[in-house]
Amino acid sequence: MRTKSYDAFESINFPYIAAIEKGHLNIDYQLKPEKSSFQNRFDLCPDVFLLKAFPGLAPNFFDYLKDHVKGLIIESFGNGGLPCEQRNLVDGVRDLIEHGIPVVITTQCLEEGQDMQLYEVGKKVAEAGGITAGDMNTEAILAKLMWVLAHTSDLREVKRWMQTPIAHDLDYI
Repeated sequence: MRTKSYDAFESINFPYIAAIEKGHLNIDYQLKPEKSSFQNRFDLCPDVFLLKAFPGLAPNFFDYLKDHVKGLIIESFGNGGLPCEQRNLVDGVRDLIEHGIPVVITTQCLEEGQDMQLYEVGKKVAEAGGITAGDMNTEAILAKLMWVLAHTSDLREVKRWMQTPIAHDLDYI
């Protein structure tokens, strides 16, 4: 969160699990085991692109991505929305998905995750096939998508794995 302070780190969308006080580690949270069929395989597919949506982003940018990536993560506006008129980015999402490229939607906001069903602009992204990332942070999404794409390119399986909690990376979708 901060580049120079001693309190540089914050726990985003998850309670603090420990603190160092007076030189001692105090564990404040007990992690509960999750039921998951996750297997320790460390292959990664690095052909993932992270795009921060911004006003004026040209829709034809998605044409370039079709031939150069195997997965896309979009940090959308607010609750998962993307422009769907004039500079329509939703059609670009739909086109990538039709070409077998999964598109995971997250938010640029640090806290609370996103809910694509809240507003019309998010619903259109979901209808186009965008995969909601719930409250996962961008770093977790990137690592998880790289891992998933190393093991499958089936869009249904990608969505299932991206929305399956692993090591408390996702609390809601």
